[in-house]
Amino acid sequence: YWTGDLGRRRPEGTIEFMGRSDLQVKINGVRVEIAEVEAALRRHAAVKDAVVVLRQAGGGKRLVGHVVPEPDGRVSVPELLNHAAARVPRVAVPAAIEILEAFPLNANGKVDRLALASRALPIGSSRTGEVSGPVESVLAMLWTETLGLAGEVDPETSFFSLGGTSLQAARMTTRIGALLDEDVSARLVFAHPTIREQATALALGEPGPRVLAVCRAILDC
Repeated sequence: YWTGDLGRRRPEGTIEFMGRSDLQVKINGVRVEIAEVEAALRRHAAVKDAVVVLRQAGGGKRLVGHVVPEPDGRVSVPELLNHAAARVPRVAVPAAIEILEAFPLNANGKVDRLALASRALPIGSSRTGEVSGPVESVLAMLWTETLGLAGEVDPETSFFSLGGTSLQAARMTTRIGALLDEDVSARLVFAHPTIREQATALALGEPGPRVLAVCRAILDC
């Protein structure tokens, strides 16, 4: 039975897993063929080539797409994300996409996937607004630390579309609760998956005025 897994037999007789012979990865327990995601991105008329890599960040796994557009092609990250979402399962949609002029190459002239995987993680989603107010600002700080993101987080982007997991949601709400000295359930993230929704839910709750004061104090430190 051909699994696609690579391994080697060690002198003592054990078999050591070495990775895979293809670009199949597992995200949240679901197997994803990276080649299929890349093919979906390449089907966009303005895309010359696309490479997708698996990134480890904030204790979770996420797919990040890297795209080189055609010489005269014009395309935006939100457009590419929507294009991918219409062609691959939800779990296979990249959490972020970066548009590059060219891919880094290794000594053999092939795309250097390791170099792409080591780049700062882009925030790849439709920009619908900027973080505003002390509560949103503090939440954004916690999001970037928990998810291992670089750059500004769109306050209307879902926590899970950025690769967040249920474990990370629980970890983040624990930190929110510790900062605010409140018992915050992980349900906050599932019921309100964006920064803006979470900020509104916290501000409208019973401790709303005190939450606002605490966040202002954190930002003033």
